[in-house]
Amino acid sequence: AGLGAVALTVDEANALIDKLADRGEVAESETEQKLKVLRSRLRRRRKAVLDAEGTRAKVAQTLQVMEEGIEEILHSLNVPSKHDVEKLQAELDRLHQKIDSLAQQN
Repeated sequence: AGLGAVALTVDEANALIDKLADRGEVAESETEQKLKVLRSRLRRRRKAVLDAEGTRAKVAQTLQVMEEGIEEILHSLNVPSKHDVEKLQAELDRLHQKIDSLAQQN
């Protein structure tokens, strides 16, 4: 869940506890204690969400750097790219068709 979901959960929980307190279903001291526990849990969840989002961004950045490095290494070793291979395959297909066409003429 993202930060928006955590914020929404806090608002909904506060509203529910306030409603219960207004109805007298939960004593005021109990309400305060429940709110304290709830806020503590939600702060931990918020921190976990922030940490996870930061980690995802770092992983994506690391993968991008690795891909670029691999591409540079392959290029320096003259290893053809997927695009190069596809281009060669298309040229081979064209030449095969031309050979077949010439063979049928003879």
